[in-house]
Amino acid sequence: MSVENGILLYNNRIVVPDIAELKYKLLFELHDSPFASHVGRDKTYEAARKYVYWKNMKKEVVDYVRTCKQCQVNKEEREHPTGLLMPLPIPEGKWKSISMDFFTSLPRTQRQNDQILVVVDQLTKMARFFPCRMTHKGKDMAELLTT
Repeated sequence: MSVENGILLYNNRIVVPDIAELKYKLLFELHDSPFASHVGRDKTYEAARKYVYWKNMKKEVVDYVRTCKQCQVNKEEREHPTGLLMPLPIPEGKWKSISMDFFTSLPRTQRQNDQILVVVDQLTKMARFFPCRMTHKGKDMAELLTT
């Protein structure tokens, strides 16, 4: 830090005292004025960083821009517009449409099973649970389901 002409400087930037109204006026000029035209948080921070310094300046700039009403109203939409709702078809009968999932990495049982196959009927939401092993292959799972 240094003092030149009665002004406290830090890395050749003016040190702004911890006065909320003064910081607000500076941020207003750097962000809201017609010359700044609401450039966003990064450009506002870079503009402030060129000339002034205060403790926690970046956080205060981010908070200021985040609460700017004009920026919130005019913010550009970054997501694709959502499409029409596409509901799933209702199954024609019980057990005609199912979902399957595994609970894995369970402690071994006396029969050496260490996972559970869960089969859920999409229509009734009825579930069946089949104990099985991580080493089971597709053929073994098919036999489990047909028994």
